Amino acid sequence: MLVLIGDITSILFSKILPYRIPLYQNVSIRDLKFMAMKNSQVSLLPSIIKAKCPRCREGNMFTTGNLYSRQFSDMYPNCPCCGQTFEPEPGFYYGAMYVSFGLSTGIFLAVILALNFLVEEITLPMVLISVIIIVLGLLPIMFRLSRAIWINIFIHYEGPCSDIPRK
Repeated sequence: MLVLIGDITSILFSKILPYRIPLYQNVSIRDLKFMAMKNSQVSLLPSIIKAKCPRCREGNMFTTGNLYSRQFSDMYPNCPCCGQTFEPEPGFYYGAMYVSFGLSTGIFLAVILALNFLVEEITLPMVLISVIIIVLGLLPIMFRLSRAIWINIFIHYEGPCSDIPRK
């Protein structure tokens, strides 16, 4: 019975642990948590939202953390951690305009839906003013988010900085 429970536990933790640990061995919960943290990947969505390097997900893509300054669009040429270049070829980020267009379309639809619930009659100037104010207010966020999404489509995660060679 102990061997069967150990095999079931090993199957359940096969994504977390690199090897099988039978239940009858003396392994503490603290050790299991440490091994799970050591072998887990950094998630894609938080790395896109925080604008981290797609290769190591540790280095920052943008030089300043302040979104509402004149330098909101300044990017590092390479990842400070793993050395991944952030512009693999000239004009690489032209495709990010399509991502930005999709995000802006989502904002437009959300504004129309919100105005539909808040106002009895929706007019064209009301929609235009609302969309322009919201899009201009979110411009630095959408700029960074669209670039982070675009580069993550083409450059994939390889591991933490300490485990991968510097480019």
